[in-house]
Amino acid sequence: MLRDQGHAVDAEAELRRAVQILAAGIGKDANATLEAELQLAQLLAARGRIDEAQSLMAHIGPLLGVRFVETAPARRQFGDLQRKLDAS
Repeated sequence: MLRDQGHAVDAEAELRRAVQILAAGIGKDANATLEAELQLAQLLAARGRIDEAQSLMAHIGPLLGVRFVETAPARRQFGDLQRKLDAS
């Protein structure tokens, strides 16, 4: 929501905090943590921080097939972002 309102810096801080809380609470490979990391990667890519986005994608990618069903929105979003990063 913050990102949509033009508050990318605040959105990034909140997403990083969410990832930390989720990783500590339910694990770094839990679905909710991966989804939060994916949102953070999307935001970083939108802000031109491609290397950081790709680093997160490297963690998320191998777990998608294990943690999410093929039709899960996270898998589609990952694919969309991966294509965007590959094109940059």
